[in-house]
Amino acid sequence: MKKTPNLQWICFLLGLWLLFAGPVLADKKKKEPPPAPTPYALLEASCFNSQGFSLSGVSVEVTIKAHPGEKPSKQNWRAVSSPRGELALRLPPGPITFVVRVKREGYQPQEKDVTFTLDERQDIVFNLRPVRPGR
Repeated sequence: MKKTPNLQWICFLLGLWLLFAGPVLADKKKKEPPPAPTPYALLEASCFNSQGFSLSGVSVEVTIKAHPGEKPSKQNWRAVSSPRGELALRLPPGPITFVVRVKREGYQPQEKDVTFTLDERQDIVFNLRPVRPGR
């Protein structure tokens, strides 16, 4: 006597097939590529005291350098150096020149120009000198 598979067994196998084959078939759809990352310039700064030790708590302000005859840009970026005397800022990509100003209480402020030609990284170092009392 021949046995015929019962309906429950067929439904069980069909369910398993749908469970495992469904996601595989769904992945066959064409996925859109992720959006391209926005380009940026990366400014890395390190701050040290006159003895060469890292200097934390240095206030940094970055502004776009105005060319002669242009109005100064009101756009600026601010950061404070970490306990290791380091900081990083994402800025618009070049070609562009920024003015980087640093200051900390008890030290003479400094300023440097940094030019980015594209979306690149620039590293700058500040060696801050203490303010001499009575001057």
